[in-house]
Amino acid sequence: MTTPVRTVCDLLRALPRNEAVVAVDSALLQGLVLRPQVEAALGGSRTLVRRARSSLALTDPRCGSPAESLARLHMHDAGLHPESQVEVTTANGQVRRLDFLFRA
Repeated sequence: MTTPVRTVCDLLRALPRNEAVVAVDSALLQGLVLRPQVEAALGGSRTLVRRARSSLALTDPRCGSPAESLARLHMHDAGLHPESQVEVTTANGQVRRLDFLFRA
């Protein structure tokens, strides 16, 4: 068995970007790892580590589901960068959480 941090690092090195980001988003959301722990454990500048760091930079600990992670990655690839899980208050005072918010 490995620690959650080691497992996340291994996934970042081995999986394609989208799959790695979905897995790491889930680990971050559940509190199994913290991004600084993963960054420290990834180590040097070899090709796999550079790719892993690039994928790690696209993770979001607020992401609520794999579909949301994938949608965010597709938007990123299209040059769009919304905020995730933003709470807004409606005109009648109700608080709602949006998966994605594009500010004007």
